[in-house]
Amino acid sequence: MSSGTKEFDEVIPPLTKEEEEEIRRRKERSTIEQQPTTPEIPQTPTFKKFMGNTNDAYIHMLERLAPMNEYTIEIGEGETKTFQRRKIRGKQYRDIEQLRAKYAQLQKEGKVEQASETYIEIYKKCALYYLGMTEEEFDDGDMEQIKMVCDACSHRTLYAVPY
Repeated sequence: MSSGTKEFDEVIPPLTKEEEEEIRRRKERSTIEQQPTTPEIPQTPTFKKFMGNTNDAYIHMLERLAPMNEYTIEIGEGETKTFQRRKIRGKQYRDIEQLRAKYAQLQKEGKVEQASETYIEIYKKCALYYLGMTEEEFDDGDMEQIKMVCDACSHRTLYAVPY
């Protein structure tokens, strides 16, 4: 039953494997080129010294805070609340570490917005697990203090700081 019309693949032949591979490579290249890049920070001796000093100071702060069992954190304007450090369970630790891995992968892929959200989620979970802090307290809390306390609690878990 020929009506004089040709089938689609007779008019437009299917792609060869080489053509399909070239299209795939072009798509990959355009995806890579569209990803935002983080500007390089010059690694001058002064900058390296500054970062070294900053890291040293932060480590000393962690060493001071890690053995503590109580932390007073500013929640809201000028109000404080004292939180008791809690031990965390393996499942909770795994949750936090999975978020850290996700954060690292998102950073590597240049997905800045998603990485930022994941970073906050890491600290939100740390505050919940280690301190029993509610989401509202977290949102209204002094992030510098929350981050330092959470890092100190994680440090203590990781390195079994004597207390």
